[in-house]
Amino acid sequence: MTNIKKTARRLSRCQNGVTLVEVMVAAFILLIAFAGLTQIYTRGRTQIDLEENRRKATSVAQARIEAIRRTHDYDDLINLDDRITSFVVDGQTFQISHNVTVDSPETHSTEIQITVSWTASLQGGDVSRSMSCSTIFGRSLACPS
Repeated sequence: MTNIKKTARRLSRCQNGVTLVEVMVAAFILLIAFAGLTQIYTRGRTQIDLEENRRKATSVAQARIEAIRRTHDYDDLINLDDRITSFVVDGQTFQISHNVTVDSPETHSTEIQITVSWTASLQGGDVSRSMSCSTIFGRSLACPS
């Protein structure tokens, strides 16, 4: 029987394993790593959403400028000043305001500035965002005979 006890003691000293404390420390380190990765993912996703809305706003502004070019005569452009319209793209509402400056940057030209505004959800709160673009319309002048 003494040989069995000696063999059991020798085997217990030679066995390598992990203790509960080591497992808990490893689990805690993994928890911290995953929490950091989750935060990085969340911030990246928020930035992607903001840039997607900015891309949509740019498309809305470009579409509005093209619509003005197709449907308005040069003399009617002044009627767009301070006019506000809205577009809905993929459930997001974009407000469009027009600022018309006649004879700018030179005579027989009109500058139209389009400002697109929208509300973005950012970390549980709503934030107002906007972007602007402008274009210049020129009056067609008759060629001298």
